[in-house]
Amino acid sequence: SASEDRLRRLIASSPDGIVITDRDGVIAFCNPAAEALLNRPRSALIGSPLGLPVDGSRSELELLRPDGRPLTAEMRVAPIEWLGMAGYLDNFRDITAHKETLQQLDDMRVRQIMVRDQFLSHVSHELR
Repeated sequence: SASEDRLRRLIASSPDGIVITDRDGVIAFCNPAAEALLNRPRSALIGSPLGLPVDGSRSELELLRPDGRPLTAEMRVAPIEWLGMAGYLDNFRDITAHKETLQQLDDMRVRQIMVRDQFLSHVSHELR
C-alpha cells in the first residue's frame, strides 16, 4: 500500500539507526543508518544477535566508526510486534557531537569558576 511505502522510505532515510530484533535479540530488520552506526553491512546484521542488552529503555554505547574513531550512540528500546512476532525496536542516535559540546561547556564553566575564585582571592588579599 502507499502508506507502507511511505513508512519504508521514512525508515530508510532516517538519520537514526533503526534495528528490529526478536525477543532473543536476533536482528530481523535494520535500516542503512544502523548499518553505518554499527559498522556492519545489512547482510552481516540480519539473522545475527544484536549483542547488546535490549531490556533497558535507554543507554549509551561506545562504538567505532569505519575509520576507527570512537562514536557515542544513544540506544532506546521499545517492545513492538513486527510481522506477527513479539520483539524490540532499537533506535540508535549518534550523540558524539552533543557529548563533546557538553564537555566543552563543562570545561568552560570550570575555567570560569577558577578565574572567579582567583579574582575573589586577589580582592580579599588587597582589602586586608
